[in-house]
Parts: sequence; structure tokens; C-alpha cells
Amino acid sequence: MDDIPNKIRNSMGISVEVNLLEDAGNHFIEIGTPPYSVPISLRGRYYYRSGSTKQELTGASLNEFLLKKSGKTWDDVVEPRASFDDIDEAIVAKFLLMAREKGRLPEVGGLTTEQIFDKLRLIENGQLKRAAIILFGRDPGKFYPSIYVKIGRFRKDDTDLVFQETEEGNLIYLHQAIL
Repeated sequence: MDDIPNKIRNSMGISVEVNLLEDAGNHFIEIGTPPYSVPISLRGRYYYRSGSTKQELTGASLNEFLLKKSGKTWDDVVEPRASFDDIDEAIVAKFLLMAREKGRLPEVGGLTTEQIFDKLRLIENGQLKRAAIILFGRDPGKFYPSIYVKIGRFRKDDTDLVFQETEEGNLIYLHQAIL
């Protein structure tokens, strides 16, 4: 009875309540586990149920699972390698102009880029989030090599490709380039 809670704590890092119960002359063990708001690993590995099988989470699927459990999305994570030197001020100015024209931005007159990014929730504790790099970065590909847009023109169906081009850059630039 003493070993079970210790083994569970050592392999999963959680505390459980173990009770010895009896029903109709049969003894059995009840293990009570409180709900946890964070994912629990088994010996440092994460698993999920898929039907009657147990699947290990690894790589990108593990990352997505952990982000989802923490209430975050990929773009809401701080990018520690980035600084405001990586932000294209001309693109920020272009965005502010477009947002003003559409009436989609709260008053930002006289604010610094950092203060504007704070209002837009693009920084956390003074550090840029991934979304800031994707939207306004000088070179988002420096941080995320798979950030690009492929443009194609087709004739009759999706097998008849006439033209293809790859555009790279931040989303504000790409928005202007594609239009």
C-alpha cells in the first residue's frame, strides 16, 4: 500500500490516494487521482488514447498538445532570439496606415512601436512573440524557414499548372505583394 503511491509519484510526478477496500469478502485497491490542469508524463513521455491503443506524442504533435494544454497557440509563444531590431519599421508604418484607413485600430498616436505591439498583444514582458515576427519581421525566414507563400495559376484543373512563384517575407508585405 505504501509502494504504490511512491511508484506513481516517481514515474508520473503526481500524488494519488490509495485505499484498500472490501466488497463481498473480496479485497481490492482503489487509486484516486485528482484532476490536473497540466499534461502528465509517464517517465518523461506523453501518450494519448486512440481507440483501444496507446499512442506516444512526439515532435510537432507533442508541441501542439503541450501548447493547447497551456492555453497558447504557436503564434502566441515568445521568440527569445528576436528583438525589435528584427522588426521592419516601414512595414509597421504601412500596417498602421492601412488599419487607420479601415478604422480597425485603437488610438496609437504618439506611441512607440513597443507600446503599439503591447496594445496588439504581440509582446510579453518586453519580448516579441512569434506573431510579431511573422507579421512585421524584416526576415521571418531567419527564424522560421518554412514561412513562404506559393502562388500558382492553373488552366482547366489543378493538374494544368501554367505559372508558379514563391514569395517570402512578413505577412504585411505578402498581403501587398499578392494583391
